[in-house]
Amino acid sequence: MYGEGPKGETMKIAVACQDGKQISDNLYTTDTYRLYKVENGYPIYQGEVRTRSVDYEALGRLLSGLDVETLLCGGISKTASILLAESVIMVYPGLQGDADAQIQAFLDGELIYHPRND
Repeated sequence: MYGEGPKGETMKIAVACQDGKQISDNLYTTDTYRLYKVENGYPIYQGEVRTRSVDYEALGRLLSGLDVETLLCGGISKTASILLAESVIMVYPGLQGDADAQIQAFLDGELIYHPRND
């Protein structure tokens, strides 16, 4: 199962969203990140973080500071992918639709994601 680390440890996942729970089309225009904590294989909504910055290095620091290990998102540039990877955040790009549904697909090992969009 993707959502649990060794020995059943919990993990945190962020989802880049727009209009509530819909995954944003492009990380560049995203201003809301929904946060989930995964415990025992179940996602628990933890709230939202809002940012006006498109500085991906700062975004990586922000998400890392919140102990986020995984980011689910729509389109993402090569630069953003590299900078987030440097922050040790696994990025699953090319997603669309409802954030909760995509989190569940990720946890079930059924997430269909696409390589980054340049």
